[in-house]
This record gives sequence, structure tokens and C-alpha cells, in this order.
Amino acid sequence: MQAIEFESVIRDDHSIPMPESVILANGLPVRVVVLFDQIDKSQSISKADPEIAGFFGCLPDFPERELQGEYEQRIEL
Repeated sequence: MQAIEFESVIRDDHSIPMPESVILANGLPVRVVVLFDQIDKSQSISKADPEIAGFFGCLPDFPERELQGEYEQRIEL
């Protein structure tokens, strides 16, 4: 197994460009380990999809449940 280390920037289509010096055959299985610096939460929230960010953490407006009936009481063993 060989290892190649390089730095890159994730593109808009969520791809990571490889350096031109790295030549890999199509279909070659590889193992990818992504290391990145943690970003503060204000940066991650600002780039969130507004529709998902507005829904996140909200409970849907479900109607009240009707009574589920009376169940028999079991005898303790």
C-alpha cells in the first residue's frame, strides 16, 4: 500500500481535485482520509440551506392523539 499526501480545496460539486503529479488508473480502489480544521458554528450555519435550517429542530404540528383504549392489568410475578 502506498500513501500520497497533498492539500486541496473542496469544489462546489463536493469533489476534491488531485494534483496533476498523481496518476491513478480509473477504477482503482483507494482509501481516503479527510483531515480538516474545525470551523466555528457561525460559519457552518451561514452556509446552510435556508429551507433546511428553518425546519431543523422544529416539531411538526401533529394533531392530538386519540385515546388508545384500556389495556388489561397484568398480575405481578
